[in-house]
Parts: sequence; structure tokens; C-alpha cells
Amino acid sequence: ENWAPNASEEPDNWSTINFGANPTLSATKTTSSYSGTYAMRIESIETSWGDTMGLVTNGRIGNELEGGMRVYANPMKITGYYKYTPVGLDTALAAGVSFINSVKVDSNFVNLIPTNTYTYFEVPMSYNNWPYIDTFNIAFSSGNIGDSTSYIGLGSVLYIDDVTVVYNPVGTPAEQTAPNHSVFPNPFS
Repeated sequence: ENWAPNASEEPDNWSTINFGANPTLSATKTTSSYSGTYAMRIESIETSWGDTMGLVTNGRIGNELEGGMRVYANPMKITGYYKYTPVGLDTALAAGVSFINSVKVDSNFVNLIPTNTYTYFEVPMSYNNWPYIDTFNIAFSSGNIGDSTSYIGLGSVLYIDDVTVVYNPVGTPAEQTAPNHSVFPNPFS
């Protein structure tokens, strides 16, 4: 019969574990940004289902990373800026996972080491231009959820800003500047 109000802001087009927060929220907006007004702050919390984690994804949160954003070309890498304050030996993760018709094609997880200033990161994807994927999942974790034997520190904090997806080049390379040549007759067709 007792109810407690619970309000939080959610980042547009991202899924968080804030629904499982008790009472601390895992993903919050912060003005401690690399550029612009806001960045995302992700903290490892104890969830209502008993895990210690801090997770944000542009897909769905399930047993594995699922879904994501629709893409029409293969991403080459994810780039952005982060700062990270771990508890103990914890490590943060940045991940990219690609899918064709919900079947995982490629994935890469990069550990983000501690830094108290915004630092550039990249998550390279290893496939070439084929097969063409249709969905790309981006995820960030403030604790090392990728390795069940790793230490995950309650209270580890990851800041993420200026996330960009870089795609494999399409088409022909731009013309290079040629040495000075003359053509005869001028004009010609």
C-alpha cells in the first residue's frame, strides 16, 4: 500500500538499467562534459535483481547485447571521449556489436583505463565491407561485465561524451592533386 515517487531522465535513443535502480540511478546527465552542455555519467550500482553493474546501450538490455541502431553501411569504428574513476581493480568497457537479421556478425569490446581527464577512445570493428550489416549496437559499462571472473567495483564511474560512428569508405577515393600539365588543343572534348 506504500508508494514512493521515482523520477529520472533517460538519454534519448539509449537504454539504461535505471529501471532496476535501488535508489541510486546508474545513468545520469552531467554537465562535466568534453564538449557541449552534457555528457553521460554511468555508475556501477547494486540493482534490484542483485547484480553490480552500470550499463548503457543503444539497443535492448537482456542476457546479451541485442538490437541497436539501423545502419546502411558497415561501421569501421566507434570513437568518443571518456573519463573513468574505478573502484579497486575494476575496468570500464566500450563495445560495438553488429547484426544481420538479429544474428551477431561481429563484436569488439575495449577496456577503458582509469583517467581523470577526458581521453579519446576507439572501438575498431574488424570485418571488411562484406557482409553488409543492418543493425549496430553500442554499449558502455562502468564495470567489467564482459568477464565474469573480473572484479566489478560498486561505485565505479564512467563519463562518456561525443560518441561517433565512423563508417567504411564508400565509392572511389578523392582525386589527388596532379602536377601542372597542359592539354592541346585547348579547349578539347
